[in-house]
Amino acid sequence: MVELDSFSFSDPELSMVPWYSGAIVNNTKGGEFGRLWAGLGMAGGSFNPTGGVSSGNSDEASISLNEDSFSQSVQSPLIGKEENGRVINIGANFGARIAPKWILQSGIVLVDRSTTNTSNIAQNAGSALRAVNDFSELSNTSDLSVVGTYDIDNSYRFISVPVQAGYILFDRKFGITLLGGVSNDLFLKKSIDGENNGFQEYDVDEGIRTYNITGLLGTELGYHIGSHYLIALTPQIRQAINSTTISGEKVRPTFFELGFRFKYLLK
Repeated sequence: MVELDSFSFSDPELSMVPWYSGAIVNNTKGGEFGRLWAGLGMAGGSFNPTGGVSSGNSDEASISLNEDSFSQSVQSPLIGKEENGRVINIGANFGARIAPKWILQSGIVLVDRSTTNTSNIAQNAGSALRAVNDFSELSNTSDLSVVGTYDIDNSYRFISVPVQAGYILFDRKFGITLLGGVSNDLFLKKSIDGENNGFQEYDVDEGIRTYNITGLLGTELGYHIGSHYLIALTPQIRQAINSTTISGEKVRPTFFELGFRFKYLLK
């Protein structure tokens, strides 16, 4: 009679058994306490630049200014509200598994937000004209002219440091994690570009709050490749908690993003 205890199976042989294969995946791809990872990611999305406005003017705002500030014109000075918000993020992330069902992660991200609007006001900047997209820029200058309506491209750059906790719903070769947290956003610069209409591009650092807090809520849909790599899709909603502007309208936009991450599991 054959002694069953005399047989031994290697992991490759046992991996052909479905329930055992699942156990291997769970054990080698993140099931341990303290497992660390690092990776790269990028995301893109859209937002309403005037979302969450608590006060302000109509879509085509006008302002009463000293007539001497403008060249003779039958037009009134008009600046349209910003629209067509787009956002692109790229950065590095790292994290750890701190409990059987919980993770903690952070990183550093470069954020570029862009919008468009219209204006019919130009500023004389020596040998060139500059586009004007905000009435707050008009208070300290007399070198202004009312011109034909033109389009402006606005770009806002931030450095973001997100901190998120995650709850693991499913953890096999394919995994699902719910994520929530906050992002600390540091404003770097704003660029105003009217070059398509012959205006000079320039940077400003006024009117935008230097430090902003944004709430994060999202999901990570991950797929393990081998024992040390993971790729993931990360749909996410960002909600500005404080107003991103210093004065005037209080703007708290909502961002809808879809991201991609590549992670290396360190241990």
